[in-house]
Amino acid sequence: MGQDLDDDDTTSEETAIGFWSAFAWLAGMAALIALLSEYVVGTIVVTYVQEGRIWCILLHTLYNAMYLKVINFGRKLHLIPGDYLLDSSA
Repeated sequence: MGQDLDDDDTTSEETAIGFWSAFAWLAGMAALIALLSEYVVGTIVVTYVQEGRIWCILLHTLYNAMYLKVINFGRKLHLIPGDYLLDSSA
């Protein structure tokens, strides 16, 4: 009945990083992703022009996308456990 509860409503949480720091991280990561995307696209174009193996790359990418879609669909229907992709023995 007479227990003291720590109901301190005046405490506020401090932010981990400021606005400008978060903005700088966002801009930096966007630039890094853009740079890496250009590298991947350039590699695919060079492969297509030099070796004509674009279909191997596209089919592999399509296969991976379809595999992840099937896993996601199975998880939504509760046919596959949620940690299936994290399980190293599967």
